[in-house]
Amino acid sequence: MEFTTQNINIKLEKFLDFLYPNILTTDGRIKTLTSLYLSNLLDSEMQQLQNYEYFLKTYGDIKPNPEQTQ
Repeated sequence: MEFTTQNINIKLEKFLDFLYPNILTTDGRIKTLTSLYLSNLLDSEMQQLQNYEYFLKTYGDIKPNPEQTQ
């Protein structure tokens, strides 16, 4: 899960680096690339949600160690 989180952060940075200088463009190629970047980022977010769901279904019944909660 940590890898996926780091991957999402990298993809978000790359998306924003691309988006900021091109935000006002009317070029269709730039709009297509923006859509692809965003789709890729959202796919990673969905994968992370699936990872969380799997983790909670598999390990959700584990009780926290009382020594660690203090």
